[in-house]
Amino acid sequence: MGRLSKLFETSFIKTLHFNFHYFGWGGARLPVLVARNYVLSELHGQVNIVNPRPGCIRLGYSSVGIYDARFDRGIWQCSGKVLFDGGAVFSQGSKISVGAGGFLRVGEGFKNMANGEFVCHESMHLGSNSLVSWDTLFMDTDFHQIDGKPASAPVILGDNVWVGCRCMVLKGASVPNGSVLAAGSTVTKDLTPERSLFGGVNKLLRTGIEWNE
Repeated sequence: MGRLSKLFETSFIKTLHFNFHYFGWGGARLPVLVARNYVLSELHGQVNIVNPRPGCIRLGYSSVGIYDARFDRGIWQCSGKVLFDGGAVFSQGSKISVGAGGFLRVGEGFKNMANGEFVCHESMHLGSNSLVSWDTLFMDTDFHQIDGKPASAPVILGDNVWVGCRCMVLKGASVPNGSVLAAGSTVTKDLTPERSLFGGVNKLLRTGIEWNE
């Protein structure tokens, strides 16, 4: 994103509100930039950034040409804890919801390109240098119990993972380092081994792969 286009898309009021709310006077460095079309619906809980620097976290900026940044609105809804290990990007339409008992950890270099939905009520880890395509859902809870089983279970996305468009990663899922989820995949359990291609529902398609952004 060019500097001028980022400047045009930035809401300085929302950016100031977010940073000073969570970081006090430390927010003067503006480590989090918030786009105009991004909705700050709940600013509760705690947010921490390892080694914060100006603009290292970007919320709601356009990055995919087939989405209109004017209408694809992202949402921040947080009552729990969020830890950013470094810089991260949640682009236009990306929605983050962290419940009061939830802990969301975002690895350095994580990117969601557009319209990702991240619902965390227990524990969710999004790995470093992982790339999540558009129209994806990550959710560590069913919200309701079925047959008396726990409604929530941790979700782990490993480091250097590429998640194709329209994937779902649901409660109790774990995606190993260096892997790829084919478009439209669904994950509901621990997948193995590392550096593999997965598709369908928890299906191993190929091992020993490499991918580059």
